[in-house]
Amino acid sequence: IGKLYLGCEYEPVVQTYDPNSNTFERSDHDVAIGDVAAMVLDADGGRIFTTSFWNAQVVAELDLETMSVRRTCDIGGGNVDLAFDPSSGRLFATGYYDSRVRVISAQGLEKQDDVVTGFGTRAVAVDSSRDLLLVSSVYDGVLRVCEASTGKGVASLRVGGHVKDIVIDSERGLAWFWSQCGLFRLDLEQLR
Repeated sequence: IGKLYLGCEYEPVVQTYDPNSNTFERSDHDVAIGDVAAMVLDADGGRIFTTSFWNAQVVAELDLETMSVRRTCDIGGGNVDLAFDPSSGRLFATGYYDSRVRVISAQGLEKQDDVVTGFGTRAVAVDSSRDLLLVSSVYDGVLRVCEASTGKGVASLRVGGHVKDIVIDSERGLAWFWSQCGLFRLDLEQLR
């Protein structure tokens, strides 16, 4: 794709940066999509999914080329992070205030299920090849590992509070994240 897509926390805006031309484009959207707290790319489907923390209770599907809103799905408010599993075609949105991960079908853009987590659910990442979903809770200091397909718990790891991002390296079978207690590397093979 060759572009960088940036959301705006307080406005319904997506900016696109093209490094080849060193230019930015701003795509203003209807306020129905809310601020853009997180976004994930489905390059094969030619779309971007966004979620809102402050101003809307939706996951929105945007056309990758035009940045126009294709559809929205009401999932409840306070969503901080979003992950996409291309293998199952599901989205995972973290519900910060209601302590859950919302599971959404990307195909039908319909809410399917909830995975109950800890208060202040923040970061989410999915490892398709191992069927693992990793979720942090800002306040209880626990990283929860679940089966992505069922939501069934695999492990709960006390790692310290404020884990705000999780990165999966599927090839090596590792997850990386940091908390107020340090930088962590988790061997995902050991969990299966």
